[in-house]
Amino acid sequence: MPSSVRPEVVLLLTTLDLNHPDSRTRPYHRDGRPFTRAERDLLITFTPEEKAAAIAQIQLEDEWQRELDEMKDAFVDLLMKYFAKLPEGSVVSDAVAIMTDED
Repeated sequence: MPSSVRPEVVLLLTTLDLNHPDSRTRPYHRDGRPFTRAERDLLITFTPEEKAAAIAQIQLEDEWQRELDEMKDAFVDLLMKYFAKLPEGSVVSDAVAIMTDED
């Protein structure tokens, strides 16, 4: 059975900027571009299933961003552990050398 969820509609819903200063008069993408007439015409036809799919996608993207931020923080913490052992003026390659010495 074909899906009733249109990916192009889900994409429009996930890129919709509800906080744009002019969002009451026309829809905008999160990157600041106004929706085209064709995009607006398509957007107003969204179904409950497409709205649910867009919400699920946004939640996945938010979770992915949180995980990415956590990985970045963990990487910085790891590097700082080794940078703390180096004299002032050291560079990343100096830290790599002491990282491999601890094996």
